[in-house]
Amino acid sequence: MRANNQIVFCGARNTDKLDNLNKRIPRFILQDYSSPYDILLSKVNLKSLFIRCLQNFMITLYKSLFFANYPGYLKDMFTVRSSSCNLRDNHILALPNPKTTTYGLHSFSYVGSKIWNSLPDTYKTSDFLQYKQEILKYEAFPQ
Repeated sequence: MRANNQIVFCGARNTDKLDNLNKRIPRFILQDYSSPYDILLSKVNLKSLFIRCLQNFMITLYKSLFFANYPGYLKDMFTVRSSSCNLRDNHILALPNPKTTTYGLHSFSYVGSKIWNSLPDTYKTSDFLQYKQEILKYEAFPQ
């Protein structure tokens, strides 16, 4: 049950199909057809497909911001917003201007910047291994 970053952007119909399939897998493995999905996930110590996708998405975003050898096209999607004021939150990404509502608000750069800005500042300033451990426990992503 590996989560892929593209699932976040594959459309509502395909996401629903994948989510329904993902709900059937633990039922089949555990032979438990009556328990709620959340209980089944806790039994096998997993998170929902949506949360795992967002966690992988944020790990990719962190790598694109802080790893020098990461692909340039990913680095170019995000810019750190500069401010002359001393703000509490130091690592804020600029939200790109979406050209369309349908695709612009669901683009990798817009969604990534929005979720990154919603993370606590301690996550943004930690080293990669600590960030990865913390983000894999984090579940308060904006919907």
